[in-house]
Amino acid sequence: MWGLAGLYVLVVLCAFYAIKISIKVLRVSAKIIMNNLRMVIIPVVGIVVMIVWILFYAYSLLWLMSCGDLKQNQVTVPVSGDVIGTYVTYTWSKQEKYFMWATLFYFFWISAFLVAAAQYVLIVAVASWYFTENSERRGDFSILRGYYWLWRYNVGSILFGSFIIAVVMLIRAIFEYID
Repeated sequence: MWGLAGLYVLVVLCAFYAIKISIKVLRVSAKIIMNNLRMVIIPVVGIVVMIVWILFYAYSLLWLMSCGDLKQNQVTVPVSGDVIGTYVTYTWSKQEKYFMWATLFYFFWISAFLVAAAQYVLIVAVASWYFTENSERRGDFSILRGYYWLWRYNVGSILFGSFIIAVVMLIRAIFEYID
């Protein structure tokens, strides 16, 4: 046990500089949040918007999945062949299957965009605070500035980055489906 404790102390001593840097980063981040408490609202708004988007997507996907043709199936006893019940399944055409994959891609794309937009607004808030730290304004309305800059200057870049993420997620989903 003493040997393990000594090894632990050596690891902590070797990582002392990294621990010291992480403590400084945590202090600065706490200072930023205390000077601009409105930043706490952004993740909450992002979560609410994401929940609304997921509910809308689930509703539209259920509607799309119910567009197939109904097929009546019977459940029989294996030995005697008696019918003990029936159930209904849907069969979809190729076009309906393509629509389902397309809506899955749109779901990934918009979800990635919503996450990136919230991250961008937080980045603008932190940068606004940092560059106005010693002035009287100290990051006033940095959240609104972040949303304005998002839609005015950077929506294309964020949409393109979200598109790339959505393509990768769709490829992963296809491989999971194949597996």
